[in-house]
Amino acid sequence: IHLRMLQTIFSHVTGSKEPRARIGRHWEDIGFQGTDPATDLRDLGMLSMLLLLYASSNHLQKVKQVFLFASESASVSDAADHGFPFSLLAISLSRICLEVLRTGGLTDAMNREQSVFDVLNTFFMGLLLEFFSHWRKNG
Repeated sequence: IHLRMLQTIFSHVTGSKEPRARIGRHWEDIGFQGTDPATDLRDLGMLSMLLLLYASSNHLQKVKQVFLFASESASVSDAADHGFPFSLLAISLSRICLEVLRTGGLTDAMNREQSVFDVLNTFFMGLLLEFFSHWRKNG
């Protein structure tokens, strides 16, 4: 299931429909540190994948915009000046989501919405877009 989730995320952000092997340089293309995403995912694992999968499934245009900006691909104008590792960013933002959840910062919203997952997803997207906005302005 983890591999299918990773493949779906890869497909969403890159547009590639080819299934990807669990280990390979293609994972570096979407911002993992190495050829095996499990290395980066071991701390938050499923949470970071679920948040990124939901975001890329439900907010694809925005997520792709951030991914393309973050990409260090030569096809993205000025990417070398301001790129960042997209998947590592998503993992870091997932960690922030978990910390805010643990400290009770989302409790009122979760009670109001009657959903932990919806609130976490909304918070994750808010963090992603806020980071993106700040990074575009300040680098």
